[in-house]
Amino acid sequence: MKKSELKQIIKEEILSLLEETSPRIEELAEKYKNDANDVFIAYNESYWQWEYDTSINHAFLYYDPMDNNLLRLIIINEHIKSGIGKGKYYSYKLNEVVGTINKPKLAQIRSLLKQNGHQRTRAGYPFPKIWQNPHKNYLKEDLTSILKEYQNV
Repeated sequence: MKKSELKQIIKEEILSLLEETSPRIEELAEKYKNDANDVFIAYNESYWQWEYDTSINHAFLYYDPMDNNLLRLIIINEHIKSGIGKGKYYSYKLNEVVGTINKPKLAQIRSLLKQNGHQRTRAGYPFPKIWQNPHKNYLKEDLTSILKEYQNV
């Protein structure tokens, strides 16, 4: 088997694993929220891949309308391995209050994303400034415009 054929097989296997994770964003958001009142309002991800390993840091932003409209940032690491040790492994990286819906601590959110994201390399990228809105089919928007939808509701 040629080296290029082997690389193509590995690439297809990793892509198939990644396709399985895409519809599961909502499931992950539901699984890792703190309580039943939390509302999932924004999603972001940082990504890294090399050979047999893939690492995705999922950032979920929730707000709790029953608890003083607190905003909570939760970051989960998903490690996907193919080949020896094949599987998906999840771990908490961060679970922190980042202000309220009316007074979000945007500088703190940016700082936490920078600390917990991957570095920009050929193999990956950090958290982008644009977030995905789960209530608009994951349309990419600025975080402030997503937060405005929930302010003073």
